[in-house]
Amino acid sequence: PLTDGEVHDLDAMAEAITDRTRLIFVCNPNNPTGTVVRRAELERFLDRVPSDVLVVLDEAYKEFIRDADVPDGIEIYRDRPNVAVLRTFS
Repeated sequence: PLTDGEVHDLDAMAEAITDRTRLIFVCNPNNPTGTVVRRAELERFLDRVPSDVLVVLDEAYKEFIRDADVPDGIEIYRDRPNVAVLRTFS
């Protein structure tokens, strides 16, 4: 879900996790809105996700981010075994 500002509603996403949840996608930046999730927000969200739930960070448009506070998913992946990062050639 998105907030009124078209940013991922990470609190709502975390609250929606159940024992059946296996996978969560977070696009950063989001497509098509271009909004971003900053480091502190993403870290807080990941802290709430159970370790058996895979979080996929879709960074297909990372090259367009100019905000230094938006984390590189590869750095996060190194410390969190339940995080995967996708990038693309498109």
